[in-house]
Amino acid sequence: MAKSDGVAPKSLPLSAGAAQQSGARGPLSQPASGSRASAASPFPHHGDRKIRGWWLAPTVVEVLTAKARWATPADLTELHALYVELEAEMVGLKAVWKLTDGLAEPAEAAILAAIESTDSHVVVGELEGVPVGFLIWRATPLLPQAGGISVAVIELIFTASQARQVGVGEAMLAAFFEEAAVQGIRLFDAVVPPGHRAAKNFFESNGFKARRIVMHRDDR
Repeated sequence: MAKSDGVAPKSLPLSAGAAQQSGARGPLSQPASGSRASAASPFPHHGDRKIRGWWLAPTVVEVLTAKARWATPADLTELHALYVELEAEMVGLKAVWKLTDGLAEPAEAAILAAIESTDSHVVVGELEGVPVGFLIWRATPLLPQAGGISVAVIELIFTASQARQVGVGEAMLAAFFEEAAVQGIRLFDAVVPPGHRAAKNFFESNGFKARRIVMHRDDR
């Protein structure tokens, strides 16, 4: 359910009742395209894949349903743990990422500020209620000659490596498009680091095309 006109504090629980209040965001229950049918909730299992503390057999992973919802301050610990995973992956590609494209430190404070801000939007991706991904975006005005048009910029998007290819990224992206449409935004950007072919393929499969390449030189 999309957010109605006006803005409500993002720290409020996102219940069905809250969605009926002016400015409240409703629960994002739209499953990703091609998501599997729901199975029993995750449970400790001596399988081959560990997802956010749960060991799951491959057959269990395949039937989990991916969903997206708005983040609340109660998600801070899980979101920070996911961000630490993201940072390690990105620094492995480009060491400068932490200084140029990551969150301002302390990261936990930056995540909380993004959740509570009215300028940014944080989406949590879940498998059977277990947070396994997040997406942070904000609306950025174009130049004055654009006549007030804004572009929705995905600043960060991440899914835990063990939870990929089961629809989590697609669920978060669907939530992103839905909320941007409510705000009247029809232009979208996403930042993809060089060398991250999986991210590039993900965005291209969802209609994105490269429009700019940022060149970097380090003389330190």
